[in-house]
Amino acid sequence: MPTIQQVSDTPDIQVIRSESPGETLDGGSGIDIYKGISGGQDVFVLGGDGTLPLLQSILPDVPLTGVIADSRAPGSIIIDFNVGEDIIQFTDGLTTAQRVFVDFELPTEPFYNLFVPEGTPLQEAINTAETSLGTSAEDLDPNSNNVLEGAAIINPFDSTITGVVLNITPNELRAVLERGDNIPGEDSIEPIVTINTFTPNITEGQTGQFFVNINSLQNNDIVVNYAVDGTATNGLDYTTIPLSVLIPAGSTSVPIDINAIIEDDVIVEPVETVNLTLQDSDTYNLGEINTATININDIETLPLPLPVVAVNTINPNITEGGVPGQFIFSINSPQNNNIAINYTIGGTATNGIDYQAITLPFVTIPAGTNSAVININSIADGIPEPVETVNLNLQPSGNNSYIVGGVNAATININDTLAVREIDFDSAGDLREYPIDPLTGVTFNNALGIVSFAQTGSGNFTDSVVDVNPASQGRAITYSQGNSIIMNVPDGFSELSFRYASPFVNHQVVVYDGPNATGNVLANEILDRTSDSLATPGAYVLTPEEQQINFNGFAQSVSFGSEPNKLIIDDIRLFG
Repeated sequence: MPTIQQVSDTPDIQVIRSESPGETLDGGSGIDIYKGISGGQDVFVLGGDGTLPLLQSILPDVPLTGVIADSRAPGSIIIDFNVGEDIIQFTDGLTTAQRVFVDFELPTEPFYNLFVPEGTPLQEAINTAETSLGTSAEDLDPNSNNVLEGAAIINPFDSTITGVVLNITPNELRAVLERGDNIPGEDSIEPIVTINTFTPNITEGQTGQFFVNINSLQNNDIVVNYAVDGTATNGLDYTTIPLSVLIPAGSTSVPIDINAIIEDDVIVEPVETVNLTLQDSDTYNLGEINTATININDIETLPLPLPVVAVNTINPNITEGGVPGQFIFSINSPQNNNIAINYTIGGTATNGIDYQAITLPFVTIPAGTNSAVININSIADGIPEPVETVNLNLQPSGNNSYIVGGVNAATININDTLAVREIDFDSAGDLREYPIDPLTGVTFNNALGIVSFAQTGSGNFTDSVVDVNPASQGRAITYSQGNSIIMNVPDGFSELSFRYASPFVNHQVVVYDGPNATGNVLANEILDRTSDSLATPGAYVLTPEEQQINFNGFAQSVSFGSEPNKLIIDDIRLFG
């Protein structure tokens, strides 16, 4: 078994000798560096299979910990040392930060390990070693493995070897102590390279990163080669990356950016993969983890919060054969995929008979938009009929693709094309006993009934429009003083006109969308007072022109009169 001894006691240079010619403690010219303490003296020793028992026999007072598992130097050990906290002194008082380990070989065996302080000229160090050993060094070559192996990596020197500043920083010393494979040579230990990623799933437009790592700091740049494959295409699905990456000296990890490109095609694509596999090299060894994958998700397939669906109408009151009505389906946010909205249709109008058939039980809102439309195209059948309705109700999603909101129903009214209906007061009779027009179904509350031209008293009136035998015609209803006349139209109307006489005061007409003067007010107009007739004293004159009441919507009742004074209504016409 080789032995180790201190050869020189020179205060600024120490030489450590391996007694066994041609054999270093690690069994080859490569070096594993260790550090220990013996009587206040730092000792750096070559490592190998027999290192631990050898060191324990030579340095019995030194605690030895930490096994380096390496195929080139199995059983190597490193003595526990905390750089930055434990500053170990050499015998001459210099610290570890002022020392460098130099491995050199003299023509005669054995091998020697030399410690020199900062700034020591190389030749001076060699001369000191030669003097101590009683021999000479020959053919010193800075590029050979047997001259200055350690110094060349730890802190390079100039090629002339006229001198060398041998300075090790605490970080450099830490690196050497931690890995024990930094010295080059035939049997030196290369760094181990691995790859990983912290962003295995990204989306188009985002950046993922692979990290290529080495297990120890190096004093030279390390170029790591890798292969790229996967379903994603380099330069097409992500910006082009090269097939190698450089780890700078002093670093242990570098990123490789994968910048996923947004493909603005609104086409849903499957997840695409980027696989990086490290390639072997003479300058490093592959670790067990030598491949990694990043998945690129299509931006069109991003999961989004479920949209909320509502339905409304445009042009909710239509006429047979006229401009169509529209149901508008809307969601509160555009989606990456098409959204199929389910609904049911009902109402008094018949699908396919009163309006063009709607066959699908759903409507599709395209990806990237927030609405869709269903047209209700009414059919003119020439048959007198009341207003018919088309009711649409939203239904829940069958595949959990949306949420039905609060506005989930809407109605479109279809009005008959035979829109003009005139109330014939000749056939109405006394409206107090039977308050309904038998032809139109319109009913009246608080009306007094028929008033003829020949009627005497306060009820008679004149009508310049009627010029034949006016005495034989009864054409109006009168206002019952103190009460409004309420007219109800069960099937509704969209326009109203009439003629009137109001000899004493202004009166008011109010149109409602509900029966019996209820619901929303659609119109509220003042009827101006009319003049008394001069031709027939005591008679009241109907306006020659029709009074048109305009409003938006569909009405079901009208209130005539607002003051306790007489009001006469005639020639009522309903439209729609």
